[in-house]
Amino acid sequence: MQFSKSFLLVLTLILMSSRLAHADDEEKTYNGVQYACTGVGDAKDDPKWGNYAVKLMFTTGGRAYVSYVQVKITDGAGKDVLVADCDAPWLVVNLLPGTYKVSATAIKKYTKTASLTVTGGAKQVELAIRFPEISGEM
Repeated sequence: MQFSKSFLLVLTLILMSSRLAHADDEEKTYNGVQYACTGVGDAKDDPKWGNYAVKLMFTTGGRAYVSYVQVKITDGAGKDVLVADCDAPWLVVNLLPGTYKVSATAIKKYTKTASLTVTGGAKQVELAIRFPEISGEM
């Protein structure tokens, strides 16, 4: 049986995209801090993401999500708490109560910083980091 090159290319892209769509939904740990990159497909609806203390959302200036973000979170003393590469538009992370600085670099080109305060308790802290410079670059 012989397949056309275009059929094989399409099949390869489908298999790769389905694998990538779920690759970052895995819970990970960095220096004892639990986190996950998520927000794509059905995985974004998993209720376990609501159990994390913080949810960072990466967007353009509008409603479109941004992936391919390098994130660094430092504590009040400037110590790295989390360094992660996210290939997903959300980063959920369990941070202890305190004040943090978040630095996010999208597509290795645009960097934004924000302050984040976690007080503890049941309510998840949400922070949207916007990259209005990104439009059709993704």
